Amino acid sequence: DTTWHVKRKTLELFKERCRKLPFVSDITSSTAVPGESYRQETYLSLYGSNAKGLVHQTGVDEHFFGMYQMKFLAGHDFIPDARSKNRSSIILNKSAAKALGIFDFDNVINSRIIDHQDPDVTYHLIGIVDDHHQTSLKYEMKPMAFKFNEFRGHFSIKMNNAGTGHTGSEQLTALKRVWEQTYPGASFDVYDLDEKFEAE
Repeated sequence: DTTWHVKRKTLELFKERCRKLPFVSDITSSTAVPGESYRQETYLSLYGSNAKGLVHQTGVDEHFFGMYQMKFLAGHDFIPDARSKNRSSIILNKSAAKALGIFDFDNVINSRIIDHQDPDVTYHLIGIVDDHHQTSLKYEMKPMAFKFNEFRGHFSIKMNNAGTGHTGSEQLTALKRVWEQTYPGASFDVYDLDEKFEAE
């Protein structure tokens, strides 16, 4: 069954099972993970403004910014267990805000943002985060927009290597077992974020 409801339930089940593993300290899902380029772009503008900026966009859940320890310059993160409100919200990074002509970050929170791919829909700007390197440190910062997406994506898992009694190999074996229980028949592909950045 490939309905959105089943996909969301399966995604939530995988996260729940991973959190029960003693060496997993956090897990989040997003349509693109640090270490790989964003695949989707869109034009955004502040409601009532003529300025329009081209930004990269991705979908994230409510744990993404906390796990990656991204600094909020204004506003706040997506709200846990508030799907309806989150779906109508958007978060920008500093470069995206400036591309839209926004420089007074605090006063623009709760303003409306237009996505020109669907101009009849507006999003409430709830937060602005500091810029971060999505791929290698040698590449320039890019304007980014984050929308709430709980249905699909890649998983980022933060593992605690101290005091759990599990070697790295044992941890991967346990994660693969959970993956195969939840997504039978789907390939299990994994990489270490630090190694990915160093290889770029």
